[in-house]
Amino acid sequence: MSIFPKPQTRHFVQIALLSLVVTIAAWKWLEWKGVVSFVPLWMLFEISHRLRARAQLACTQCGFDPYLFLIDSDRAKTAIREFWKKKTPEVPPPLDGPPPQR
Repeated sequence: MSIFPKPQTRHFVQIALLSLVVTIAAWKWLEWKGVVSFVPLWMLFEISHRLRARAQLACTQCGFDPYLFLIDSDRAKTAIREFWKKKTPEVPPPLDGPPPQR
């Protein structure tokens, strides 16, 4: 199960049309080999699509990033602490671990 939205059919149609335009534009040099431009264009689309989706995942209120949490929970905790230090510099950060016993 992925946390990223899957590309839709229209995205692949757009990539195919763009690769067709690139093939036609470079026909003089590449001829039919220009059709291979579909693969690098698809890779660029996937990278940009995932980066935009990841940017939308992070919470603007608390600084939680679920993608970072899935990869490395310690880095996610550190990122949340840094977010709160920047947001409220006058409030000391909470203690790690359970509260002290009285």
